[in-house]
Amino acid sequence: MAIDFTAIFKTQLDAHIKTVTQAVLDLETTGADLKAGSELIETLMREFHTIKGAARAVEFMEIKNCAHRLEDIYHQLMQGEATARVRELANITLYAIDLIGDMLDTRINDKPLLDNEVFDQLVDDYLAGKKVEVPQKSLATPSATHKEPSADGTEKKESSTKDTEDKNLSSANKKPSEKTKKSTKKPKEKTVTTGDKKSQTPTIQEENTSQYELKPAPTTKAQTSTDYDRLTDTLLNLAGEFSVAIGGVDEQWNNLRRMRATVNAITQSTGLLLNSMADKITNLGGEAPQQRISDLMMRLKSISTEQRDISEHLEQTEGRLRYLGDELDEEVTHARLVTLETLFGSYPRVVRDLAAELGKEAKIDINGTHIRIDRSMLEAIRAPLIHVLRNCLDHGLEPPEEREALGKARHGQLRLSAVQMGGMVKISLSDDGRGINMAQVRDKVLARGDTDLETWDGMNLHEQEQFLFLPGFSTANTITDMSGRGFGLDIVKTELERVGGFVQVANKPGQGCEFLFELPVTLSLMNCLLVRGGQDKFFGAQNFCFPLNDVDEIHRPVQADIRELDGGLAIRLGEHTLPLHDFSHMMGIAGSSKSLEEKHLLIFEHGEQRHALLVDEVLDEMSAVTRNFEERLGCVRDMQAVTLLQNGEIALIVDVEDLLTRMNEGSTQHSNTASLELLATESNKLHDKRILVVEDSVTVREVERHMLETAGYSVETAVDGADGLNKIRSENFDLVITDIDMPRMNGIDMITKVRSIEKYVNMPIIVVSYKDREEDRNKALSVGANQYVTKAAFDSSDMLEIIEELTTLQGMKTQE
Repeated sequence: MAIDFTAIFKTQLDAHIKTVTQAVLDLETTGADLKAGSELIETLMREFHTIKGAARAVEFMEIKNCAHRLEDIYHQLMQGEATARVRELANITLYAIDLIGDMLDTRINDKPLLDNEVFDQLVDDYLAGKKVEVPQKSLATPSATHKEPSADGTEKKESSTKDTEDKNLSSANKKPSEKTKKSTKKPKEKTVTTGDKKSQTPTIQEENTSQYELKPAPTTKAQTSTDYDRLTDTLLNLAGEFSVAIGGVDEQWNNLRRMRATVNAITQSTGLLLNSMADKITNLGGEAPQQRISDLMMRLKSISTEQRDISEHLEQTEGRLRYLGDELDEEVTHARLVTLETLFGSYPRVVRDLAAELGKEAKIDINGTHIRIDRSMLEAIRAPLIHVLRNCLDHGLEPPEEREALGKARHGQLRLSAVQMGGMVKISLSDDGRGINMAQVRDKVLARGDTDLETWDGMNLHEQEQFLFLPGFSTANTITDMSGRGFGLDIVKTELERVGGFVQVANKPGQGCEFLFELPVTLSLMNCLLVRGGQDKFFGAQNFCFPLNDVDEIHRPVQADIRELDGGLAIRLGEHTLPLHDFSHMMGIAGSSKSLEEKHLLIFEHGEQRHALLVDEVLDEMSAVTRNFEERLGCVRDMQAVTLLQNGEIALIVDVEDLLTRMNEGSTQHSNTASLELLATESNKLHDKRILVVEDSVTVREVERHMLETAGYSVETAVDGADGLNKIRSENFDLVITDIDMPRMNGIDMITKVRSIEKYVNMPIIVVSYKDREEDRNKALSVGANQYVTKAAFDSSDMLEIIEELTTLQGMKTQE
């Protein structure tokens, strides 16, 4: 296998660039003496000398020449042959770092090589003692253009910074969204999060940056997933499903334990019964079959012992599988984790460049870079963090002269730290600047009509700070490259909540501001609320998972709280009346036969509106391993993914954002004015109907039973016509389904006898037979069958419609 020397060189280069960047930042911060023997100059010279040698080894002469020119500068400084100008030297060195990175990118992506004449001229001017003006774009965070994958998996070039600014300016004149309409409601800390797959809220990663308050920090890293990423994603899903599958064995173990207890009880009872019978036979003068009794008891004990041994072996195997599953999950999760150094490592350079661009001076202290986090989570928070970092520099820190006048150090101080607490990571990003002017925030809030003065004055500081996260909120009076766009912190909040985290702000006017992020270490499992959604006539009970972050409250409904509202239904909860929606109705399935008080209400929030959703039953809280739908299915309305439950059943994971959009449009409210209790009764009448299935084939009998029970009917079975006739006489049924050819009494004879009894003259009877001859059909109908259906047509929606029609008609006749 060929060795990829370019990849090896890139890995080495990344390490050297990190060292060089830190040395340059230290050089600027300390204002070190650059005379002979300077430790920082020796470090820089050594690093670029190593880069030059490595570039020569892989025949990358452009990078070799670039490193060599920097060596020229450092060598003359060490020899005292050049004047040390720290700021210019730092700018040239960082420009070279960017240039080398771009050169490597051209090699990797097979592009035309870059022209480095500008860099050569910068070096010549510096060595000649001339004033050096490094091109402005070197002071920006990585290049203003980068690549991202297109729909077909190829890379496409993102719009330039100028294009982005044009879009931002045009969007700044757009009307605010519906969420900003006048309301006196206090903003909540917790809002509905958007789904990964189909969020309609713009995200920071999207190409159109019109929703930014500040420009996003571009990245030079290609956004396509590597084979390694895809492999670990697949392994993580499989490991999670393996753990869930093993967890599903618990119920089977309970069944097996009960079975063992039953077998032991039967063995004891059988022994007592046989011994009692043997005694009676002996007392009557007969000879008891002691040997046969002894053999039977030995066999029963042997079965019990064998079952015990198998159970113990299976228990050991299950324990081993659980251990291996935990190990597999831990190892795969560990393989996906990367240190926050991967993200935080570039921030000192970012702060330096952005501060220079803004005419400010700043440095950043970073702690917690050793914390490990899932790669997908790291990518999810990359843009929100850099966005807030820019806000701290632009809005938070004062210019150097203003800081000195306030008695502060010229250099603004940013602090970034991370700590892990269980399965969560807490990240704090703060500055020692001017803080947030809450009076200015108040004026903007009132001007926008978000609330009134009385409500504002009744809020505490923490509640008032939540207005900063409203869509379109900005206190900037002018539009610049970095602020005044009107869209920023709301997108940051949305992005964090999308991955199960949240963001808060702690403001100290005049002293600074702190942003607190909290997010899970990994996205491998989703915390969900498992609910019973209703009954499908083909597939039976339907389970659904609601992401826990999306559910605000859970209540038990009370019939007395039901109201009519705008032609639909609503429910009174405390001091508020919420629109009420029935989940089973929205999903197009039948609700359960439970009374209203036995069901549950899930409370959600959409913008400034809250909604109540009625579900049949809340089953459990669980950690779900999510799996995407097959591509052939496309987008499934109101659903974002699917998961496998411990009992082997499938549950759909609800896309709450889609569901709430439908609720907010009012398209799901019931137009009738009847109570919800009546609605539930009407949609579930079939649950009160009993059907008798008469069939001699155990397989066919169980298949028919399963289909009917899945559709919600109560089913009794009989093994032949005689058994069926006896059950019809002794019990009440709404409908009978019978075969024709059966032992003891066939279906034709059974129907004839049933119809001879006045009580059953009108009871619906359906014949289901393999025979498809006209004479068989006519014979069955002539003796009193209502319908004749072939077994090939039994498992269809037509059959269920026939049953529902006949039972409904029978019910109407009974009422008459």
